[in-house]
Amino acid sequence: MSTRKSVRYKLPVNVFIDGHHCPVIDFSRTGAGLIKNEFDAKVNAEVEIIIVFPHKSGNEGWGVKGEIVRVDENKNFFAVDFVEDENFRKFFNEFIEYLRSENKLEMLKTR
Repeated sequence: MSTRKSVRYKLPVNVFIDGHHCPVIDFSRTGAGLIKNEFDAKVNAEVEIIIVFPHKSGNEGWGVKGEIVRVDENKNFFAVDFVEDENFRKFFNEFIEYLRSENKLEMLKTR
């Protein structure tokens, strides 16, 4: 059994991996669960991730590196872990506080 490293949220963000839009299932500071669609996700692949956050000052994009850690072809799902980055961590925490202040934050129940 695996345990979550971070709280998971349902967030209004857009995620692009290697130029492919990957709809978000859940999102945390350390990773995301994404819908695979036509993206050819491979476990252990390193990927370039662009995340677009709708923020108080408009859309804000962040580029982070990540690794695909799980793929489920039957559920059309894959999970990616983000490479830890202090600036991204600070921005993400501020973004969560912004959503909380706007009553737009939905935390997901974990196992």
